[in-house]
Amino acid sequence: QYNRLLQQRNAVLKEYRGKQNIPLEEWDLQLADMASFIVKKRLESLKKINLLIDLMNRKLTGGLENLTIGYEQPYMDNGSLEFTKKGFYERIKAALPQDRHRLSTSVGPHRDDLRFFSDAMDLKKFG
Repeated sequence: QYNRLLQQRNAVLKEYRGKQNIPLEEWDLQLADMASFIVKKRLESLKKINLLIDLMNRKLTGGLENLTIGYEQPYMDNGSLEFTKKGFYERIKAALPQDRHRLSTSVGPHRDDLRFFSDAMDLKKFG
């Protein structure tokens, strides 16, 4: 359902190319609601995965390293579902000029990423 809303929003951006007022309010509200749910579920799953990684890592390395996976997205604050809705909605509104230029939605869980850490060092940078 999130992907369908995203496709519909992107279609509206393309349909209203070059026009000033784009009727996105309904899509933005629905996307904010669904995005918050998706992020919440991802964070819950990631917490469980990190526990398993910790257990396996202790067996393999004797606890010499601390491996974790982090979830990277700019509109989250301490896993609060309400903030995510509000944060996503604010970010999508703020990104509208960029979205209009690109004709696609630039903010949301479809743009989030996972980060891998070893002893708090980002493996993307130091791995």
